[in-house]
Amino acid sequence: MYTYIAFIGIILILAGFMLLFLYTLLSASQQQKSNVNVGGVVMIGPVPIIFGTSQGIIVIAEILAIVLIIIAILFFFLFSRR
Repeated sequence: MYTYIAFIGIILILAGFMLLFLYTLLSASQQQKSNVNVGGVVMIGPVPIIFGTSQGIIVIAEILAIVLIIIAILFFFLFSRR
């Protein structure tokens, strides 16, 4: 059971890297000037570290952090009842 969950996690991480790589290739082929906003969430245990280059991206990252914390709490309660 736990190996199945680990396998799904590895597949999701690899899929994310593939999407990032494909997006980089596709955007590099276009020679346009654009305004890029970057942000992210780093989870260290239950504590989120949120960063971003604009207020809108930071709000989206905060929402993502809340969703990740809720998912972590659900997984904790689902798999600790054994």
